[in-house]
Amino acid sequence: MILLPVLLALNAAAAKYDPSADRAALRSAATSCHATMVDATGLPLETDKVPAIMKGVDESLRLARTAAGAAAALDAAAVKRVAEMAAGEAALERRIKDAAGPVAAARKRTDAYAAELAKDKQKIETLPDSEREKYPPRVAKGDAALASAEGALRPAEDAVAVMGQRALEMKAAVRQSRKPLAEVSAASSSTVTLAGELPAPASEFKNRLAELGQEPREVSRTRAQQKIEPARGASLLVFQAADRACNRADDVRRASSAYDDAASAFEEALPKATPAPAAPFLDAAQKALEQLRELLKK
Repeated sequence: MILLPVLLALNAAAAKYDPSADRAALRSAATSCHATMVDATGLPLETDKVPAIMKGVDESLRLARTAAGAAAALDAAAVKRVAEMAAGEAALERRIKDAAGPVAAARKRTDAYAAELAKDKQKIETLPDSEREKYPPRVAKGDAALASAEGALRPAEDAVAVMGQRALEMKAAVRQSRKPLAEVSAASSSTVTLAGELPAPASEFKNRLAELGQEPREVSRTRAQQKIEPARGASLLVFQAADRACNRADDVRRASSAYDDAASAFEEALPKATPAPAAPFLDAAQKALEQLRELLKK
């Protein structure tokens, strides 16, 4: 169970959200849906044109169904991506704590040894000159070990700081993704609903087309003309909802890219956030201090 948050975080960092294919499919289908409806209903309302008009209206309906499917796919991918980002965010605190804890412990140990060595130096200063000669080698060893420990520990502390900063950026990206995600879902849902509503006005128009040959011809033509705008308007609504979904998906993509960039820097810093390089120098400092302490007791 301990590994689960880490795996989720790694998956979130590895996943690359690219809605371009779904977005292109949705925009193409929705744009063509409306354009085809406009073109079909723009043909002369004459009996010999009815087959072509009917074919165009049916094609617009097919494209509306395609747009609905593309909208659902676009929304599902956006929802999945933001969920991955949120899972990675949830694991951040634990991952930083796991890395920062040992580094902080090494820092505490380094500072404690430095304080102890400083006290020993003060004690040595109070000794007679004749007794000080034996201490410099031990003091030098302690100073050298602590300087090396300091140098080895600093990159780890810098890495922990980088992890903290990148974690903030990842959290910000998750926050920034939530509003456009909600808008993608709303617009995608509207696209699906409106595409499902398009057959009704289209069918009314087609019914009027079937009456074009009836007398009086002007009346049947006028009745058909009255059904053109409702069909065009319904297809326009499909296009507008799809366009909103596409635009908001791009906002989700930008937030996802920001998350990916921060997550990449986080993962790069993680293996550097270890006190292991400082450990042998701290052990050497401890040994030098123990030897110094024994000498001071004599």
